[in-house]
Amino acid sequence: MSSRGYDLNVKSKFKVTGFILSLYIAIFILAVFMPRPDLVNPHSKSLIAKTGSIVTNFAHKVLYYGGSLQWLGNFLMLAPLPFLLRLVWRNLKPEILFLIGLLTTLTIETAQIWIPGRVSDIRDVIANSAGVGVSVLYIKYKDTQSKS
Repeated sequence: MSSRGYDLNVKSKFKVTGFILSLYIAIFILAVFMPRPDLVNPHSKSLIAKTGSIVTNFAHKVLYYGGSLQWLGNFLMLAPLPFLLRLVWRNLKPEILFLIGLLTTLTIETAQIWIPGRVSDIRDVIANSAGVGVSVLYIKYKDTQSKS
């Protein structure tokens, strides 16, 4: 394969992984930072308010149900982040990936103090950080395997 074909292949992979990362971040922001419309304006008849209410009420039931389901949801919520960041920026060190994940969960929980219908909880920080941590440990493991 010519070097030009290789360059196009690398650029295509970068664009695809960048798009997937962007999509993940967009969905993540909507799910985490959107107030529950039924708490902001419970009598709204607009389609956007009704749709937002359905989505946020479903997410609220899953993430705030309590017990292991809530913990699992928070664990899995940020677990993909280190993998997606590493796919886009190959040279990011595992320690930086963990720091980005930790800062992300701290930002979420701090912002949720002021968002109607959202609850800020240290258990969410712990579960989010654990998900990021497991992902980063896997990345470190794969890094050591590829060097061997």
